[in-house]
Amino acid sequence: MSSENYNSLIRQALADEVINFNHFISNENMLKITAAATFLIFDENRNGIRSPEAHAKNLQNLRSLISSGKEPIFDLGPIWSKAMVSIMIAVAKETATLWSEFSEAEISKFDLVMKMFLYLSNLGTNKDNSYKTGLRLVGNYHKNWNTNIRLANVTPVVFVAKYFDNKNTNAVDSLLTNYNHDATVAALSAAGFYKTVSLMNGRAYGDPDGSTVKTIKSWMEDGGEIYYKTNKYGFTNFIYGGDGVGVKTPYKWVLNENGIRNDIRARNAVITINDPIEFINWLLFISYRDQINSRPIEFANGTTENYGLPNGVQSQYDTMYREFYAGDAFGGRCSLWHSMVDFILLQFTVEASELLNFNADRPQNSIE
Repeated sequence: MSSENYNSLIRQALADEVINFNHFISNENMLKITAAATFLIFDENRNGIRSPEAHAKNLQNLRSLISSGKEPIFDLGPIWSKAMVSIMIAVAKETATLWSEFSEAEISKFDLVMKMFLYLSNLGTNKDNSYKTGLRLVGNYHKNWNTNIRLANVTPVVFVAKYFDNKNTNAVDSLLTNYNHDATVAALSAAGFYKTVSLMNGRAYGDPDGSTVKTIKSWMEDGGEIYYKTNKYGFTNFIYGGDGVGVKTPYKWVLNENGIRNDIRARNAVITINDPIEFINWLLFISYRDQINSRPIEFANGTTENYGLPNGVQSQYDTMYREFYAGDAFGGRCSLWHSMVDFILLQFTVEASELLNFNADRPQNSIE
């Protein structure tokens, strides 16, 4: 990147509003704002304090994340800023000019933010969990859906592991297996994270007719089937939200990627967090590994269009983003925007892995 372009990005990051999850803002704009803030923190990590203004803006953004009522969105689904914030905090911790500014009380709040990311990622993406909903109890999630959703919910695990102790897998798995819901809610309340406290004190149901109440506490600590209530067209329905073991289990992620055609090793791979580089390599793998050729996509209105190269032409490279050949509730989808989301998240993930020196002291292969 030229110095002119780099400085232009710095100016943009300085001009952006301070991160604030307390008011409505689109998912797309929150990704933009958190990405710009993370870029500015990267700059201070790499180059030191650029200016009093840049240093102050970094502190403003970080402190806003732990301000009462402004905490990040702790839930599952396509919440791209969740991954970006986990990267931001992990890099900030390794930036002495920033981290030395925070009090013990503030650092305990950052710890809490990262723990919440970990708890939710484990609930949503662990191989032993298969839930289709999150704390807000709406049907907007599944761990095997499109890569923009998977990156949003898996990426934080890598940076939470680094934040707490990337050379000791047990440090993170211990947080999970010793999860205590009441203590977590008490910490959230003490931190002033009242939006999240409300979600954590919520309730769902344990059966399809809604006769058994299942608290969020029971779900997170003990797992099991969960159902959530919807009211549509005047009718109450109880929707199946999935099954699993809950939060209190060591983190393991199975790729289980439908698009990994004949790669048996990839389909059966169980990824743990003791090798962050290999973890990131698999994130890249699931995001890019599709051949560029002519692919018909059938849309919900019944029309079919071809995407990629002309009919009969196939690339020798497995380089196309999966989001160019995907689908959603409306049928087939060829999405440049979702491909861009994947690119942004992966670009920041890879750059952060260099800043945090993930290559140092790599352990043995993490695939079972």
